[in-house]
Amino acid sequence: MLTLIGKVDYTALVSYDSVEIQATAGDPLSTAKLTLFDPGSQISIAALQEVVLIDENVVLIPGSGASIPAHNYLNNNNFNFAAGGWTESGALTGRITFPASGTFGTGAVATLTFANQAVGTDSRYQTVSNTLSAETDYAVPGQQYCFSATINVTSAFTNSYAFLRIVFLDSTSTVLSTTTGAHITSTSGAQRFSVTATAPANTFQVQAHFGGATTSSTNSGSATFTALQLEPMWFTDPTSPYTATYPTPICDWLQSDCVTLPDGTAARYNRVFCGSIVTWTVSYDGPNRTYSIQANSAEWLLENATLVNASYSGGSDQSVITGVVNTLSPLIIYAAVPGLAPGTPQALALRNVPVVYSGVTIPALQFADNTIRQVLNAMSGLSGFLFGVDAYYNVWYAPPYFNLAPYGFSDTPDNVTTFPYYDYSISYDATQIQNAVNVLGSTISVQVTEAWNLQDGSHTETVQAGKTVNVTLFHKPNAVPSVVTVGGTNLSVGQDTGTGYGSSQSICSFQFSLLSFPSPGYAAATSISVTYTYDLVIYVQVRSPDSIGQYGRALYSTISNSSLASIAAAAQQGEAQLQTYAQPRITLAFKTAQPLWPGQVIAFTSSPDGIAAQHFTVQKVTARALGAGLNEYEVQAGTYLDDFVDFFRNTQKAVNSASHSPTEPFKQYNNLQQDTLTISDSLNIHL
Repeated sequence: MLTLIGKVDYTALVSYDSVEIQATAGDPLSTAKLTLFDPGSQISIAALQEVVLIDENVVLIPGSGASIPAHNYLNNNNFNFAAGGWTESGALTGRITFPASGTFGTGAVATLTFANQAVGTDSRYQTVSNTLSAETDYAVPGQQYCFSATINVTSAFTNSYAFLRIVFLDSTSTVLSTTTGAHITSTSGAQRFSVTATAPANTFQVQAHFGGATTSSTNSGSATFTALQLEPMWFTDPTSPYTATYPTPICDWLQSDCVTLPDGTAARYNRVFCGSIVTWTVSYDGPNRTYSIQANSAEWLLENATLVNASYSGGSDQSVITGVVNTLSPLIIYAAVPGLAPGTPQALALRNVPVVYSGVTIPALQFADNTIRQVLNAMSGLSGFLFGVDAYYNVWYAPPYFNLAPYGFSDTPDNVTTFPYYDYSISYDATQIQNAVNVLGSTISVQVTEAWNLQDGSHTETVQAGKTVNVTLFHKPNAVPSVVTVGGTNLSVGQDTGTGYGSSQSICSFQFSLLSFPSPGYAAATSISVTYTYDLVIYVQVRSPDSIGQYGRALYSTISNSSLASIAAAAQQGEAQLQTYAQPRITLAFKTAQPLWPGQVIAFTSSPDGIAAQHFTVQKVTARALGAGLNEYEVQAGTYLDDFVDFFRNTQKAVNSASHSPTEPFKQYNNLQQDTLTISDSLNIHL
């Protein structure tokens, strides 16, 4: 297991047997633990530093061997979108041309041409600048970087050349150092070229330049550039159990073994964890120290990235999730949707990006100071979908059967499409069978219009001398009726306070649902219409007839969720509950050397149990490093059961949840500035 902390490789200093990842689908928060040895106490650990764990044995392209970890910090590195993201520099402007936006394949190149230009340079560059956010602080002092490109000199350069260059700058954009690669005058077709440099102290920005220069006013030559890559050279420590050669194979959004991050950069698809340091303990042994570190996964961002204040009705769960996530600033997590045409380059590029699928139409729901996780919990409760954030900050939300693992597991594996497992057990749990669930939601205000003819028998009425003087409405109004029409005439209406009618033509008693008229009242068959609002308690029962028939009786349970603001929403949540609990729950437990992640669906075969390529959803994974480059994944597949910590955390949120309107404005904004003051003093006494 390879370990990056703050985008620096510390694999050689991490005790392999200390690395453990706990990951679970759905609500629980995934965590990683590790022990870092710090010889000479030189390493600084801080809150929210990024931790990335990589399985160096992952084979992403069959027959190609394990994929080399990489992260390309450049956007539009193949110029598929013309010159987007690239800034021109140098006196010889216009010498680099670009294809039209939307170009893919062999035409996706930038072209440098010299034809007797003045002495000077023309280049394009892209700046990678720190954002003071651990997720995207790519410029690290002391880190070595490699900038590479595929260059094809189509016409040999005379008195000119092409080049690649790395420039480091500080936070004020002052240049700290510049490194230019070899002068390229000719190639044997398309060749890979690179330049490497180490970021000096105070580096805050890294620039990757490509272009050319002339050395005489009599010059000529042309070349194309594509597949540009600026990457940190993480794995070069000779004392580490793992090293890599740079530049690594191209890593960008079009490669089948890569995945796109929210900022448009691309990383190799072999991470098994990404998150932030939340706790650490320091112990000392002489001048050396040891860090015991725990990190929360990227799913932690669902807890604290924003608070949601919004009301929804009639849209899709997908639109709710993308509307919340993709409007974050900064955009540290992203929710993609499956809206790309199959087979297009863009769709292929997103093949490894998990997406947010549409599952249900949302009935009336409202959120007041709710976290993104609480919003996703509400969506999951309606659809039965799983959700999470992957190791590349991409939010996913999908049915349990959508995310099929690239391989299955069998007691007779072929080691190509199916692999072996060990320490296997299977359990059947009928302790929580339920096939009739009562769902209690919120209390909402509902408007209704009751229309009838007086004394037609539809309502309880008080009749005096053949005329109606009061009627009992079907519900208890929570406010004075907005419209009362009798015989085609609109009547004014007031609240019955026991003091008579006053100037009102009718009065309403909320407590008794009674609408009264002054004597003599109104004759039978007179038309009447009353529009008013009343409090409706969302309360439904959902049943599973198949399960009730199988077990001979109803087995009851309850759900209480104050975010359910319609009968349809309550029914959907009850149906999702019964999908999980109407039958005994089967859980597989096994270990394997093949990487798996919660939410993936596996095809599992166990001949003694009569299970043949049956599908199970991975619910929990514990990953461990065994040493000697071996990693182990302890898997639980089937249906997830909340543990005590998860149950307690969600209960606490429900108890402490806000109770204001989603549109309630802030009355005041306060900022707290904290300063540290150190005072030292000394007293010398001379005798």
